[in-house]
Amino acid sequence: MTTAAILQKLAAVRSYLTAASSSLGQAIVSIDDLAKLLSADLTKHARCGALHAANGQTGIQAFVANTSYYDCVHPVWYAVNTDGVGVRALASEADPTVLTAAKGAGVRVWPTVAADPGVPAIVRAMMSDAAKRAAHIALLVKLVAAKDYVGLDLDYEHLSQLGDKALFTAFAYEATAAFHAVGKKLSVCVQGLSHPVAENWADYLALAGIVDAIHVMAYDYHPGWQNHAGPVSPTGWVDQIGAHIASTGHPEKFILGLPNYGCTIGWPGPQTALADCVTAAGANYAVISSHMASCSYNDGTPKILDTREPNAHHVTYGDFYFDDALSLEEKVKIARDRGLAGIYHWTIGGEPPGFFDMVRRYYPA
Repeated sequence: MTTAAILQKLAAVRSYLTAASSSLGQAIVSIDDLAKLLSADLTKHARCGALHAANGQTGIQAFVANTSYYDCVHPVWYAVNTDGVGVRALASEADPTVLTAAKGAGVRVWPTVAADPGVPAIVRAMMSDAAKRAAHIALLVKLVAAKDYVGLDLDYEHLSQLGDKALFTAFAYEATAAFHAVGKKLSVCVQGLSHPVAENWADYLALAGIVDAIHVMAYDYHPGWQNHAGPVSPTGWVDQIGAHIASTGHPEKFILGLPNYGCTIGWPGPQTALADCVTAAGANYAVISSHMASCSYNDGTPKILDTREPNAHHVTYGDFYFDDALSLEEKVKIARDRGLAGIYHWTIGGEPPGFFDMVRRYYPA
C-alpha cells in the first residue's frame, strides 16, 4: 500500500471517529464500520447513484440507510450558468446529513455539475471558445480543490449536432488533465448508445482513454415527454449498449446507469420512483409486453426484442412501464458479463424491493 493510500485510510478513520464523537457525545466505534474503512478499496467505483433535490428527504434518507452499499455518491449540487462558464451552487449543496453519513461510512463524495439539458447551445458555445473553455475548467478545478471532493461528475447532455463529439472529446481531455494535476478525478455522463452516432457528443472509445469514469445513461428510451409510452430501459437495448462498450476494449471505465423510475405520458413527474410504481401496479402486474415489436423507435438493426418489461394500466394515466428487481437484474447481469465497472442509478430513493442485495450479488464489496 502506498503512503498516499495509507493517509487516505487514516483520514477516513479520523472522519468516522469525529462523526461518532460529535453525534453521540463519546467515541463509540462500530467494529464493522471501522473494518470497512480500513479494508476499503479507495479507487473502487462499482456501486454508486445520483442524489437529486427533486427526491428531497426521501433520497437523503435512502442514502443514509444504505451507505454500506455505496462506493461513491453523486449529489447534484452544482449547475452551469447561462454564460456557459460560471458554476453555481444549488440549494442542496453540501447537505450536512449527506456529508456526515458519507464520511462515517467511507463513501466518497463525487458531486455532479449539471448543464441545462434544454439549452445545449450554452455548453457548445463554451467548448467552442478556447478562452471560455479554459475559464470554465479553471472554475471546476477551483471548486473540486476548495471543497476537497474526490472529483466531479459532468452531466452535459443533449449535444446532438455534427461536431459536438470532437468538441466534447477535446474538452474532456483538457479538463481531465487539469483535474489530475491537482490529484482529483473526473467522470462524465453519456447517452446510452448501441453504436457510434455522428450527431452525438459521446465518443465511447476516445473517452475511455481520457476520463476516470463514464456513467452511461441506459434509460429514457421512452421518456415521458415524447409521443407514446413504452419501456424506459429495454433489456435488449441495454445489451446492445453493453456490446458497444465492450468493443472499446476498456469496459472497466464504464458504469451502467439504470433508471430508478417508471413513466408514462403525463404521469406526475412524469417520472415515479420504482417502489411507487410497483405499489401502483398492484400484485399482478404484467411482466412481458409486445410493445417493442411494433415500436416506431425500434427501427435499427438488429431489432430490440421484447423481454421482461413490467407494465400496468393506470385508471387515470393509462399504460405505464417500469422496472422491478428482476428486470433490473437482467441489465446488471449484462453489465457484469460485459466487464463494466459497476452500476449507477438515477436517482437514489424509492428503489424497488431487493435492489441493493441484488446488485451486491453481481458487484460484491
